[in-house]
Amino acid sequence: EGRKMLYTKKQLEVVKFASKDAGRYALNGVYLDPGGDTVATDAHILVKVTANGAGVNKEEFPSLKSGTPIDALPDDGIIIPADIVKDVIKNIPKGNGAQYLKAAALIKADDDAVSFATTTLEREKTETGKRIDGTFPKVDQVIPQFETPEYTRIGVNADYLADLAKFAARENGVVELHIPHDATKTIVIKSVDIIGEEDIFGVLMPMLLPDKEADGV
Repeated sequence: EGRKMLYTKKQLEVVKFASKDAGRYALNGVYLDPGGDTVATDAHILVKVTANGAGVNKEEFPSLKSGTPIDALPDDGIIIPADIVKDVIKNIPKGNGAQYLKAAALIKADDDAVSFATTTLEREKTETGKRIDGTFPKVDQVIPQFETPEYTRIGVNADYLADLAKFAARENGVVELHIPHDATKTIVIKSVDIIGEEDIFGVLMPMLLPDKEADGV
C-alpha cells in the first residue's frame, strides 16, 4: 500500500521479453497487475518482477507538478505498449542519486490514456499513450508453485549458465538440462543429439544460496 503505483527500472525492463509479433497484440507490452507487479511474455518466456524491490514508496517519492501517483489499478490490470515503457526507462534518473528518484510514477490509467512521470527534482518528464486493449494471460496459471518438494532449489552463476547454454545449443537453439535433486551436485548441460555432430557436455558448479528461513523468506 505504501508504494502506490511506483515502478523501478528493473520492473519496467521486463519489456525486453514482450512479444514483437503484431498478431499477439495483447503480448506487445508490459502488463501491470493490481498489486504493483510487472509481467511480460512472448509466449516462450514469461518474466514477472514483484513490487517489493527497491523500497521506493509514496512517503519518499517527491511531489510532481504533472500529477500524483494513482492509488490503484483496475481489478484486471492494464497493458502498456512496449514503446512507452522503453521511453519511461530512459527517463528514470541514472547514477548514484537518491534511491527514491529511481522509479517512475503512474499518474494516469484510464480508458483514454496512461501516463508515467519521472523526476530528477530539477526536471520532470512524462510519457503518455494509449493502453493496449486485450486480455493478458493468467500469470498465476503460468508460474508454477515451485516452492514445493517437486522442485529443487539450486544456485548457479547466471553468466556461466548463459555461456554454457549458448555454446551447447545447435541451430534449433535447444539444449538438455540435467538438474540433480541434490543441490550440492553439479548441473549438466548437453547438446541435443544430432547424427554426425559432436556431443557437447558442460558442467556447472552449484553456488551456495542464503538460508531462506534466516532471511525470513
